[in-house]
Amino acid sequence: MKAFPFARGPDTFCLVLPDACPDVVVHPFVSPWGETDEMLCLSNGVLLGLAVQSREGAHFVVSLAPCLDRRRPYPWAEPAEFSSALISLVGNIPEAIIRCERDTGQSPLEQLPDEEALSARLRTVLQYCVGRAGECPSFEYEKSSAFKAAPVRGA
Repeated sequence: MKAFPFARGPDTFCLVLPDACPDVVVHPFVSPWGETDEMLCLSNGVLLGLAVQSREGAHFVVSLAPCLDRRRPYPWAEPAEFSSALISLVGNIPEAIIRCERDTGQSPLEQLPDEEALSARLRTVLQYCVGRAGECPSFEYEKSSAFKAAPVRGA
């Protein structure tokens, strides 16, 4: 079992995905005592986080790895592997939302215009999560207007 690879995480760091997302596998976590109700979300074998909330049956919310319980023996990925898998997934699907808030609800979210800006912000978030940056950005990136109907609640 790999140790939890992050020093800290933002209050909210989540991803909203369509239910029919072929690049993602969601399955229950199996602890030494058996199957749990925790639903792991992986992309190309890399743990992204836990599927925590369904929304109207068409999308689901994933609480991303830096926000998870560090004591759980999940199949943790190294931060660079996690970041690469997340960026690759968002680049390969038609719709997604990523939201990051250092202090949930305390400051306005920067709306990112494109995947280039998202990649830059994700690098900063990961530097924050591994303890190399002092500030964590608060932002939201929306890849499709299909999500406008319902707001993302903090995961």
